[in-house]
Amino acid sequence: MRRKDKKWWYITGCALFILITSAIILQLYLRQSNLRHPKIIILAVDGATWDVIFPLIEMGHLPNFKKIIQDGTHGPLNTIIPTLSPIIWTSIATGKSPLKHGIKTFLWKPKDSYHGYIPGRPQRRAKTIWEILNDKMGWEVAVLNWLVTWPAEEEKVKGIVISNIGFGNIDDPSYFYPKKIFDLVHQKIKYSQDNGSIFESIGEEIMYKFIPDLYTIYFPDIDWIQHKHYSKINFKKKIVPDVITNKYKRIDKFLGILFKYIGRNTRLFIVSDHGFETYKNVTVQEFNYMVNRINKIAGEIMDINSYKISYEEGYIVVYTLDMDLLLNDLGLCNTQKMSECEIYSFSPYLPCCSVLKHLFLNIKGREPNGFIPQKNKKLEIRRIGDILSGIVTLKYKKPLLKPIIFPDGEGEPDMRLFVNPDIKEDEEIIVKKNTFKVSRYLKKLTFSGHHIFAPPGILAIYGKNIKGGVGIKNAHIYDVVPTILAMIGLPVGKDMDGKVLTDIFAKIPEIKYIETYEEEREYRERSKFPKVESYEMMMEKLRSLGYIQ
Repeated sequence: MRRKDKKWWYITGCALFILITSAIILQLYLRQSNLRHPKIIILAVDGATWDVIFPLIEMGHLPNFKKIIQDGTHGPLNTIIPTLSPIIWTSIATGKSPLKHGIKTFLWKPKDSYHGYIPGRPQRRAKTIWEILNDKMGWEVAVLNWLVTWPAEEEKVKGIVISNIGFGNIDDPSYFYPKKIFDLVHQKIKYSQDNGSIFESIGEEIMYKFIPDLYTIYFPDIDWIQHKHYSKINFKKKIVPDVITNKYKRIDKFLGILFKYIGRNTRLFIVSDHGFETYKNVTVQEFNYMVNRINKIAGEIMDINSYKISYEEGYIVVYTLDMDLLLNDLGLCNTQKMSECEIYSFSPYLPCCSVLKHLFLNIKGREPNGFIPQKNKKLEIRRIGDILSGIVTLKYKKPLLKPIIFPDGEGEPDMRLFVNPDIKEDEEIIVKKNTFKVSRYLKKLTFSGHHIFAPPGILAIYGKNIKGGVGIKNAHIYDVVPTILAMIGLPVGKDMDGKVLTDIFAKIPEIKYIETYEEEREYRERSKFPKVESYEMMMEKLRSLGYIQ
């Protein structure tokens, strides 16, 4: 072979070697790149509303939300009644109504307790998106701060679970799984210089160290702060108080962190469970519109009489019933001595803003310190029912409590009662020979912002095969899980209440169906609840928010 030919073969061989090596390196890089990015991210922001986000974007405050709106798809997310976080976030995570997933109240009362607890994993009766993806795809998951996930280890998934520490005890290991996450969080807290953003720091640390396939993180702060300050927003002049603006800016900053971990196959969901509305400067027309909205969607899950709402000179007034005080005045229960109560009250919805009350007799063998024999139950219910129904106004003899219902099913209260919707605060009633104004027991709510009338939340989706710069129409909280399943090629459960949001896709995926995902696992409610220290911290948090007295 001539020297010139040898040189040509040498150059060609080197070029081929470089080309093949480069292709292998590129393939390995792309494969590694896919492994280094989560496939689905769900950023859950309680109470977030486009009514605040859009003005803040116009003011230049939320660059990452702006990017989502420009490059992804977004719109309002219709919700359900009651707008209570444990109920709605479980519906978002399962694609099912509360009647199917089993979380129907804000507080859950075990049979063997006088107290109510935020529901946990033992009360949930439907599979979540993280369970489905873990079971069917083998995905590793990170579920951070999501409600109804306590105790963390009972999620039984491959990955990481931090239960709802917003309402829990950060020093209680049962809120963390696996144990190394408990240690990681406390190391983070120990060396943190900014306790205000500690959870964002923990969330970023978990994303950086573990890169789960599904990453979900829940932030409750916007809901909490808007309850206290929402009426201070001037929408006409686009003035948003700093205390609210700063909360949205923190979420936007964390969204910017998440963008660093988004790969070419990642899809990002931003979700809120409901929006917000103000109590003051409301017109009669606006009030009637809100009432019509709630009347259309209430009923199946919640009796509309659970709320007593009125309109007074531009203000929406919401009432709560102080049943503990009424029972005390009747000599039936002193909450400081529960073991001596003949009957005691429990509020399944937030005590602050509902006039629905559940009453339980102190039954021997059922309650922790029960003394009323089971055989006397019906007689005692009838006697106490007569006492309560006999509380009427002096002038027109209107009952204070109406209706009074006597359920007889498994797990039901002994009595379910409501405030008479026609009764007025200034009317007088007689309670055990004492004359009181109705306002002694019927008290006004003092929140600045509310979501009682189910204003829609937000939904934004960004990533692979998602249309850019378009709006989402007719989306519902039940639609999130079916849409995720369809986009990754898994069948949608026929027993799910939501639909696939086909309009969001640049190319609509094939939509397949399965009867149910629940058939592989038995779900049943169990009486399991946190230890005393964690319970007390939960109740103190609820008091600080004004949810309970």
